[in-house]
Parts: sequence; C-alpha cells; structure tokens
Amino acid sequence: MKRIISAAIFAFLCITMSVAQDTNDELYEYITVEEGSSVKTGATSTESKIDAPKNKDGLTFDITKELKDALKKPGKNSEQIHELTFNLTEAQRQELYDVFSKTKGTAIGMNWLPGFGSGSFVQGDGLGGGLGVAFDTIALISVGGGVVVGAVGVVCAALVGWAEDGQQMVGELLGWAGGLLIGGGVLWLGNKIFGTIRPITFAKNYNRDLKAALGLDDEVESISFIPIIDPLTSNYGMVTQIRF
Repeated sequence: MKRIISAAIFAFLCITMSVAQDTNDELYEYITVEEGSSVKTGATSTESKIDAPKNKDGLTFDITKELKDALKKPGKNSEQIHELTFNLTEAQRQELYDVFSKTKGTAIGMNWLPGFGSGSFVQGDGLGGGLGVAFDTIALISVGGGVVVGAVGVVCAALVGWAEDGQQMVGELLGWAGGLLIGGGVLWLGNKIFGTIRPITFAKNYNRDLKAALGLDDEVESISFIPIIDPLTSNYGMVTQIRF
C-alpha cells in the first residue's frame, strides 16, 4: 500500500513539474517572440522612415488639414485627434508624435535673442509670445526713456550750472533716469527668465497632451501572473507579465 501511495505521489510531482516546465517554457518563448517582434517592428519602422520619401509635413504619409489644425492644441482637441487617427497604425501615430512634438532649445534661444517672444511664437505658444512682446517692449521704452531723461539732465546741468535751483532740477531728472533704467533692466531680465521657463513647461504639457491624444501614453492594459514550480531545484515563484 505504501508503495502505491509513494508511486502516486511521485507521479503527481512529475506531472506538476512537467506542467510547470511547459508553462515556463511557453511563457519565456512568448515573451521572447513578443520582444523580438517589437524589435523587428521597430527596425522595420525605422528603415521605412529613413528610406520612404517625406512630404512637406515631414511625414511618410499624408494627413488632412483638419488633423494638422487639431494637432496645434492636442489637449483641447484630443477627442478629434483620436477620431482622425483611429485608422492609423501605431508606427504612423508615433511618426506623427515625432514630427509634431515640441522642442524647447530653439524657443529659449530666440526668446533671449532677438527676444520679444519670438521663440514662443515659433514654438506655437501665442500666450507666451504675446507676454514676451509686451514685457520686452515696456522694458525697451523704460530704458530708452531713462537714457533720454538722463541726457536732458546732463544738458540742463551744463546750461544752468551748479546753482541751487539748477542742482535740484538736475538731481530730479537724474533720479528719474536712474529709476527708468533700473526698472527697464529688471523687467528685461525678468522677461528673459520667463522666456526660459515658459518654453520648457509649454513643450512638456503639449507633448504630454499629444501623446495621450494619439494613444501613445503608457497605460497598462493587463497584468497576468503565472506560478513557477520546480520541486527538483526547490524553486518556486511567480512570473508577472504586464501589457502596455
């Protein structure tokens, strides 16, 4: 009787080991194949991007004007973008993201020189560009006014001499000139700091909204667990597979 029980236990362990081994092999084979397919797909996609001719939009395929207009504000037009790109492949949607996503380096540089919000306008940020124009204009007028008032003060000093009344007038003019110069300089510097930070936040928010509208954000679709049982080596555990 003991032999029969021992044989039954041994048979059960063998079956368990076989199932676990098969499951493990199938799992790793599946993951390997899926990863290989992804690499292969990526390579094919990369090759097609290099070899395929680009149109005026910088894409290997044509898109409608309606979609181009919607891509200017992906946060506001996310549903429209999703509908217009529903039939596109993932590689095509990724290509759209690569072409229309925003960068920040050029915008920051142009906001410094020539300034006046030009970098933000090029980036597609009308609000940031408008504020840049307003602040730089006010700063320029302030500095220019300070120079003019200071010049008038110097001329007055030369004309009236250092009489008591003349000194008071010249002092007031030079005080106004200094205030205008300092105020304009501070405003100019503050606008440059704004012109550095604004393109960074604008690009970050735009690219996030664009990725979500195109369905490229990394959302977890499913999570599965497969137990690993190996009595021979006393290895037991759990394999987790996450699909994005």
